[in-house]
Amino acid sequence: MKMYREELIALLYGQHNATMASIVSDTEPSIKSPKTSGMGGGRIRKRSYAQIVLGGSYENAVNKAIVKEGIENGKREVEYFEPLPRKWGVRIDGTPLVEHKGKTYVEARVLKVLKTEYFFDGNPVDKTDIDRFLLPHKEGVRQGLDNPIIWRDYNVDSIVNLTLNGETIEVVA
Repeated sequence: MKMYREELIALLYGQHNATMASIVSDTEPSIKSPKTSGMGGGRIRKRSYAQIVLGGSYENAVNKAIVKEGIENGKREVEYFEPLPRKWGVRIDGTPLVEHKGKTYVEARVLKVLKTEYFFDGNPVDKTDIDRFLLPHKEGVRQGLDNPIIWRDYNVDSIVNLTLNGETIEVVA
């Protein structure tokens, strides 16, 4: 099914419970020195395919994982995790949506990245060919987990498709 971005946002306003989904997003990854490297301006694109959970609580997910890892590692006491306030945007209560500077984002827990593709000037490229331009990042450092909980905000403009409740939605401009 095809759906305009505004229709997808309206659909997600009605998404009140944590729900399994899959997403395909097309973004411009963060790169080192975009001006000096000549790689800025969308020359490098990243397409990610992921299994996600829409909605839910970051705090609860991390604390459940801490308890699980503590039990598995024989720890009797675990530290309670308290997330820092959002650095940007306003979460719309009861939805997986975040608004920031006139844009809408979908907040989701990434369960598994299924596939990642990179493109250079529109042509497929192996990540090893562009790795030197990409900024490294580390996930969930504050959580103290062996397998950190990955939480993402997807700009609705970057969503190519979303499979929700067994139905694949192709997002059109």
